[in-house]
Amino acid sequence: MKTVISIITALALIPASLAADQLDKKLDNAVAAGIVFKLGYLLGGEGCSSHEPDINHAEIFRKSLDHLQLDFANFSTSDYGKQLKQEAADLIKFCDHAMTSTRDGEQSEQAKLFYKKYAIPASQQNVPSLAAMITEKLTNYAKKTQTPEWVWNPELRGGENTQQTQLAD
Repeated sequence: MKTVISIITALALIPASLAADQLDKKLDNAVAAGIVFKLGYLLGGEGCSSHEPDINHAEIFRKSLDHLQLDFANFSTSDYGKQLKQEAADLIKFCDHAMTSTRDGEQSEQAKLFYKKYAIPASQQNVPSLAAMITEKLTNYAKKTQTPEWVWNPELRGGENTQQTQLAD
């Protein structure tokens, strides 16, 4: 009799557990979408106030990136949430090093380590190449988290096309 009750209880709890996992995944994707949106605006300088951070100043840029990490507390403790959190941290770290390593005329030791870690050849150690790498990493993260394209594609934000794109999603 105890076995039957245990089986019935287990079967009753399985759907609730699956539903919770799906909800966690949707919430984790929403947190990731917020990070993508904020990072895209920070890098694109497309903010809508005069109080935008000056991303050309390395310390201000780093503080802005640190502020993005406050969103990490909103990821779930599921494996998926932990994975997205780690990937977001890696993305932010890459953006930090890529943006700050190209600012000075001479390469700092930190910049050299960054280029070595990511195996970036000397021919790609310039602003346009690094910007393309950041865009690719941001796009891949956005696609993985099912972030709508208008969030991460600046060509789809603003103007008349924005409303049409949002309605299509």
